[in-house]
Amino acid sequence: MKQLCEGLKHPNCRILQLLLYQCHLTSTCCEALSSVFHINQTLIELDLQGNNIGDSGMSLLCEGLKQPNCKLQKLHLDRCGLTAACCQDLSSVLCSNQALTELHLSTNKLEDSGVRVLCQGLKHACCRLKSLLLHWCDLTAVACGDLASVLSTNQNLTKLCLSRNTLGDSGVSRLCEGLRHPDCRLQHLLNNSSLQVLEFWENDLGDLGVSLLCEGLKHPNCNLQDLGFKRCNITSACCDALASVLMKKPSLKLLRFSEEKLGDAGVSLLCEGLRHPNCKLQKLMFWQCDLTAACCEDLTAVLCSNQSLGELKIRNSKLGDAGSFKALEAPYLAHTGFDHQMPLFRSPITGPGKNATQPSPASQSLLSAFPVKLPHCPECRCGHRAQAEPQPPSGQERGWSPSVPAADGLPSVLPRDRGEEELL
Repeated sequence: MKQLCEGLKHPNCRILQLLLYQCHLTSTCCEALSSVFHINQTLIELDLQGNNIGDSGMSLLCEGLKQPNCKLQKLHLDRCGLTAACCQDLSSVLCSNQALTELHLSTNKLEDSGVRVLCQGLKHACCRLKSLLLHWCDLTAVACGDLASVLSTNQNLTKLCLSRNTLGDSGVSRLCEGLRHPDCRLQHLLNNSSLQVLEFWENDLGDLGVSLLCEGLKHPNCNLQDLGFKRCNITSACCDALASVLMKKPSLKLLRFSEEKLGDAGVSLLCEGLRHPNCKLQKLMFWQCDLTAACCEDLTAVLCSNQSLGELKIRNSKLGDAGSFKALEAPYLAHTGFDHQMPLFRSPITGPGKNATQPSPASQSLLSAFPVKLPHCPECRCGHRAQAEPQPPSGQERGWSPSVPAADGLPSVLPRDRGEEELL
């Protein structure tokens, strides 16, 4: 590592990013890395995730980070064996380093005492930090009071991540005090006009909690754009409240559900909001939400009326052939603004088998839903031949590749380099 640092300090070195993920580094290397910070003026990102540098190593790094010539902007220290003992050094860095804008400290045992010390630096006038990640840092409601005070004073901080911490209801209430402050500029985490992204992962909100949340989402000052729920114990009972949000908040562009028991009844209620002329939702995602073919008629009606919806993604659902026919018939899509983006991940649609040379009826229906003539591919088992020049859908210029063969004999309609993880 010392040899590498000598190269980083060379006048000809122009490296911008240095990723040393899980490289078995310890505190021994940190003094050499620290010396790089005040010499190398081009290095703006350092990733040390998964290296057990500990508090002693962090202290050595902070010596370099406090140097006036340090230009580092992003520092990743996830899973580095840090504790509350290092937070005083980090706080002093935040008070002096005006280049650092992104700090990752997830999966370190900082605890409430460490965050309290860290918040002293976050509230300093010289702090320019925009993004702070504290996933799985053994935090409780106590830390939320200190973080709320940061939200009300630090106008640079726009992203704060606190997942996998036992904050509880009282902790969230304390955070909301900071979020409601007029000087709060947080965008990613309701009377807060700056908040744009709100994600709930494995929080036991229940239907009542979501219904109460919707009252805040409908407030005139709320400009939320992205709302997601994953394993929050919600059912169709809250979908009427969510539909009312869709009717009243044209700012909402993305709505995601993962592993929630919405069922067909829930989708039917949501579709009432989706068909409303005020709804401007662009992306709708359902992952393992107990959907069947019964919901497809409502979804089809949405496709025929909502000209804003550009992506509909359904995964791990029992739509079956009949549901696919309803949702993907070309006559419906022909007169809408739908942008040909409807991956049906892991929905049971029967096929002819691996050795077949012709697509099944369900496959033919999927093919006909997309007005694209595919060139014959010798490796494609569907045997489809183009009758005319291909007419790519409107999304092609954004990276679509409709001619790539898929494993079940269907042409893939997924975007390049984008997988199922996009659902959440």
